[in-house]
Amino acid sequence: MDLATRLPAQWRFPSFSNAQEAAFQRQYADQIATFFRVFHPYGALLYLAFLYWDWTLAPEVVAETAPWRLGATLFIGGTVALSFHSSFSRIREGVCLAITLVMSLVLAWILYLVPRGFELGTSGMMLCLIFSLGMWRVRPALAVVAYAILLATCTGLMAAKGVDRATFASTVMMLVSAFGLCLLYHHLLELQSRRFFELESTLRTEKERIEELLQQVHGERQERLDWLENLAGFLRHELSNQMIGVRSSLDLLETRDPNPRSIQYVERARRSVRVMETLLRSAGEATSVETMLDDDELERFDAGPLMAAWARAAADVHPGRRLTVVACEGCLVRGTEERLVQALDKILQNALEHSGPGDAIRCRVHCDSEHVTLEVENEGDALPEDRERMFQPFASGRKRKADGGNLGIGLYVARLISRRLGGELRAEPLSADGGARFVLTLPLDPAAAL
Repeated sequence: MDLATRLPAQWRFPSFSNAQEAAFQRQYADQIATFFRVFHPYGALLYLAFLYWDWTLAPEVVAETAPWRLGATLFIGGTVALSFHSSFSRIREGVCLAITLVMSLVLAWILYLVPRGFELGTSGMMLCLIFSLGMWRVRPALAVVAYAILLATCTGLMAAKGVDRATFASTVMMLVSAFGLCLLYHHLLELQSRRFFELESTLRTEKERIEELLQQVHGERQERLDWLENLAGFLRHELSNQMIGVRSSLDLLETRDPNPRSIQYVERARRSVRVMETLLRSAGEATSVETMLDDDELERFDAGPLMAAWARAAADVHPGRRLTVVACEGCLVRGTEERLVQALDKILQNALEHSGPGDAIRCRVHCDSEHVTLEVENEGDALPEDRERMFQPFASGRKRKADGGNLGIGLYVARLISRRLGGELRAEPLSADGGARFVLTLPLDPAAAL
């Protein structure tokens, strides 16, 4: 049984497959190269700055310590340049070990040159070793070799310098303790990195699985929508054909049986046929409007003159209604004139249905620095409390004044068009006594600001 299996579960490394282990090592190599390039230049400058420490302890030895510190700093600069080489991932452990040994041995030599150096500077060397060998994750076997070389060098230098037993013992104890702490530091860092990598891999796998499920659901949903759309088209076609037969039969029945009571029943049946035909047209428009919108090519046009011309045409079609328009020019939008007119027709039809012959219907268009606003307001019926329901297909929140052939699809189509053009359609109460204002807001085309 190896050491790894004897550790508690929370201290053990997660088990990786060969592919995962290779991916982890590549990721770690990329991370360590970046940190290597950032940390070592700062560490080298800090190492060089410790000339002030040398001068504080013994100004007379600065001339001897400066070349060693400068040489070590240049050595670090050379190894940093190696990190940009393509083979750094393979040699990084040897490079890190060389840097740690050189810096530690130079530091030991400087401690030998400076009076009371081992007494004051050993703790700094210990921290340097813990960080360097632990952070760069040098393998324990190589770390043992590095510590053995450093311990033997320090022991020899202290013996040559003739340090007292207390300093000798404390230095050896610090270096040996640093070795144990380095191994612990190394293990904890790798454990944390492997757990993060395992979590990242799990999240990536779950993300891919969820994306695959979403694509599958989307595909099934699209198939369902296509089936429903085809079914709706089939039913419209078949029911339209049946309506022709029903209408012909009613005409024949009226001709052969002129009885007033029979004609009354025939007229009632014809009204039902007209309602069904209206329903079929509305349903057809609802199912095909999105496809038509996707096929439209957008162009730039002025919404002001367009709404003015549309309102005049609407007034001619409904001569008995009080319809007015106020429009300004320069309200450029990007879309299709046909679709915007279609949306305005739906809003106007709603206004006509929910207002009386004497009620005013006012249309206006204006713009600011960001938006073009088209408004259609009518006196008459008040809006319901749940105004959003009016924009849902096959629903209406107000009592209709028209016959029952209206399927409640007009405002739904109008909002669909407005959103396709990048805008929004909303309803507001005109006053406390009733009436409604429908506000269609579209983004102003950037060319209008030039």
